[in-house]
Amino acid sequence: MERDMDQALAMEAGFLEKWMTYHQNAVRSLSKLSSVADKDFKRMAVDFSGFVNSNANFLSLVYVDSKGMSVFSADREGPGITNISVADRPYFQEAQKGRESVADLIIGRITGKPVLIYSVPLKGEKGFEGLIFGSIPFGALLSTLASTPFRSTGNFYLYQENSAYDEGPFGVPPEKRGELRDNGGKTVLFKNEDKYWLARALPMNGNDLTLTVRMELWEFLAPYLRGLSYFAAVSVFLLFSSLFLTRALYRRVDSSISQILAKVVKTGEGIFIGDPIGDLDGAPVEMKMLGDALNEMGLSLKKKTEEIEYRSFHDILTGLYNRRYFEDAVERLATGRFDPVTVIVCDVDGLKLINDSLGHKMGDKLIIDAAEVLRSCFRKSDIIARIGGDEFAVLMPEDKDGRGRLGFPDKIGFHLKEYRKTPGALPLNISWGSAEGFAAKTSLAGVIHEADKKMYAFKQANRDTSREDIMEFLRRASD
Repeated sequence: MERDMDQALAMEAGFLEKWMTYHQNAVRSLSKLSSVADKDFKRMAVDFSGFVNSNANFLSLVYVDSKGMSVFSADREGPGITNISVADRPYFQEAQKGRESVADLIIGRITGKPVLIYSVPLKGEKGFEGLIFGSIPFGALLSTLASTPFRSTGNFYLYQENSAYDEGPFGVPPEKRGELRDNGGKTVLFKNEDKYWLARALPMNGNDLTLTVRMELWEFLAPYLRGLSYFAAVSVFLLFSSLFLTRALYRRVDSSISQILAKVVKTGEGIFIGDPIGDLDGAPVEMKMLGDALNEMGLSLKKKTEEIEYRSFHDILTGLYNRRYFEDAVERLATGRFDPVTVIVCDVDGLKLINDSLGHKMGDKLIIDAAEVLRSCFRKSDIIARIGGDEFAVLMPEDKDGRGRLGFPDKIGFHLKEYRKTPGALPLNISWGSAEGFAAKTSLAGVIHEADKKMYAFKQANRDTSREDIMEFLRRASD
């Protein structure tokens, strides 16, 4: 039983470390945004608010200057709080030394709630320029544990020793926490909720948190009590018969445990397989329950991992890639292996006028329709991303002889014309600009900038036409 509990703790600890690493990577990606480098708080508000709203775990994102004052904050539950000093926080002192950190459980001065802080220092020409940190409610981490059972009565629990914050009813009494953390790997017995429990603990690396797993004592004792009752009631003849049957059962149990452990190892390596574990018909009920729980846990981990990965790199409204994925793709293409690279920058004309006249729901439909038109114009290997409210950008790797760039005007013209024939079509006009370059010889940022300039010139030249299309649409709608 202790071996099973230790294996379950190790597997769950690995998942939590990946969970924390993923959120630390998210904050690190935000620190590389151009809005942060330029200290453009208006653009930063769009980037941070969009990220907080699309990532359910993050409560807030905060920009802190080099003196430790919070200059800008994007908060899920409000406008955010600024002008609060965090200079005495350990994560700020670590950032001054150029180090990232995941702070222990603290009561956030900005949120007023128990949070985990993920911070990344900002460096510039003058050295340390501040930091960005994201706060995640401790309850978000606990909820990931609550969904993972251990056997039929057990569960996982996370606590910080000497913490004043009570994390809920699934915990360990405070007087037992120190014993669990420093007991040298022993199993602790305690009473809670009028029941007796067995528990084992594993300190988390890099912080003051301790992961525990517990199960009811009766579940551990039940098989042995049943065995004692059985042997007390049978005769000597049945005793010898039971020895023979026990030998056969042991072989079956040993085989079942081997199958279950093999799947535990695969799940710990990130290989989530939800198929049934071999033939457990002859195994004890507990083995079957453990196998079923492991299947459910593997499927749950796989589903949550896929959801996190999808939300990290896709725009929720259109299903296209988001700005973060686009910037990562620019870095990958910067090696020159996929030259030449064509960049097309697009902008939906008149979105503000549609929002003001028909409401944001119709504005969202205009953006979705624009995304579908653009999706029809490119290859599956091309990277189409929504990088702003009404802005899209496309990367076309290995665009030999500029075929994609040269063929785009006819394609978008055709698909826009076909779109306008559909019932309920909105006055969709798209301004665009394209540029081609070789990443091995020049910077892709320059190619993007050139495409953006051409898009702006296109937009200026067709501003009156686009506005007239929208006004004509609104006049027809009012009639």
